Amino acid sequence: MRHGAQCVGVAAHAGVAGAGAVSVSGGEAGFGVGGAEDVPAETVRQTIIAAGGDLVETVELFDVYRSAGLRADVKSLAFALVFRAPDRTLTDEECSVGPG
Repeated sequence: MRHGAQCVGVAAHAGVAGAGAVSVSGGEAGFGVGGAEDVPAETVRQTIIAAGGDLVETVELFDVYRSAGLRADVKSLAFALVFRAPDRTLTDEECSVGPG
């Protein structure tokens, strides 16, 4: 299973909907999730870390999006992920984020 697919599954379990890939480049990826306004971004970040396994080096929130186009009780969070293995080069699939 790709690590990104694990992130999507666990993020959904944490009350976050609409998880998906933003972009992928080497060992870095963008990961966007939409969910309830009352779910703290740090809860989502910790869930992504737990789901990502040993290859996830960092997860940083870089954007919180709210707009009139979204319901008042919904927000979109964007995270930057860095994947790294100390003993080898990761494959593109290992660095992918999203359903797999």
